[in-house]
Amino acid sequence: MSFEDKTAEIKKNLQCAGCGAPLHYLPGTSFMLCSYCGAKNEIPQMDVTQLTLNLTPIPIEDYSAALANKKDDVLHQETEIASCTNCGASTTLDSHIVSTNCPFCASPLVIDHHTERVIRPNALLPFGIDYKIALANLKKWGKTLWFAPNDLKYVLDAHSVNGLKGLYIPYWSYNAFVESEYEGERGDYYYENRTVRDNDGKTRTIQERRTRWRRTSGVVSGQLEDILISASTSLSQSDANKVNSWNLEKLVPFDEKYLSGFLAQTFQKNHQDGFELAKEVIDQEVQYWIRRDIGGDEQRIRDYDMELSDVTLRYILLPLYMSSYQYKNKTYSVLINAFSGRVYGARPYSFWKIFFLVVTILIVLAIYFATTGS
Repeated sequence: MSFEDKTAEIKKNLQCAGCGAPLHYLPGTSFMLCSYCGAKNEIPQMDVTQLTLNLTPIPIEDYSAALANKKDDVLHQETEIASCTNCGASTTLDSHIVSTNCPFCASPLVIDHHTERVIRPNALLPFGIDYKIALANLKKWGKTLWFAPNDLKYVLDAHSVNGLKGLYIPYWSYNAFVESEYEGERGDYYYENRTVRDNDGKTRTIQERRTRWRRTSGVVSGQLEDILISASTSLSQSDANKVNSWNLEKLVPFDEKYLSGFLAQTFQKNHQDGFELAKEVIDQEVQYWIRRDIGGDEQRIRDYDMELSDVTLRYILLPLYMSSYQYKNKTYSVLINAFSGRVYGARPYSFWKIFFLVVTILIVLAIYFATTGS
């Protein structure tokens, strides 16, 4: 099938069967909604066998080999891309969108509707909450912020109506079996009595805690599942970790119908770079296993190795609502997990609210000491 025929087929699948108007995915359902006639167009679902096959993680070596074949339509697809000239983020767009702002930095996107051949995701987690719920959660979050400037709620109200964007973020999800031999030391507490003399010359007995160390060694192993690494340079791993409350059992095989009405970013960190970051997560988990295996009250890890096998991955898209707002010439970003609805964001603080709180505390303490004579 030619690219033109394939593009025509995709656009036809995103049109209402009743009136031909563009369809948008209805969050939390298996339907696409027509905003013109209100008809619900069901997204065909796979049977259990097909579903299992499409969601099965791919050995990392096989994935690398498949990517080398640029003509492979299983892992590659043509899509329309818009790039932000301010922060460099690249997102896919519906063909009917003519203007929008970057969800990462709020700058206007330059849209020329050019196509690029990009890697096709294996799966995605559909949006679970709609725009209205996300907006309500954002405004509720803004009202609960301690020491926020009084006018921040007005900034959020004015900005969030136009600034909140639904966006699929690219992630690499890794699985691996890990085995590690280690050498270390186990520390067990014990207590010794000691007699001390105070300033008045009186003696008393106290207990001093000491640690008895002994050498130890062993082997730990286990299977690690769904190590999530952000494939976006626009969303740092630390920010990604804050919103990582996903139910990956709800993943579905990639289907562009779920993207209709939302933005979707293409990955900026490839699967090999992502795996190097995943190794850091694995290393922290292995150290936890070793300390748990050593036991005792304290542990020292002298040396350990880390053998990885059966490494598999999935390239997946996870849903966020994002908003970047400006307050006094500074940009703040807010992330809303579009599956759980939880809000995570940067915010400004009111200097004067904090200042007057500190002054009040000092006054209360001064009065207390003055009245008690302490």
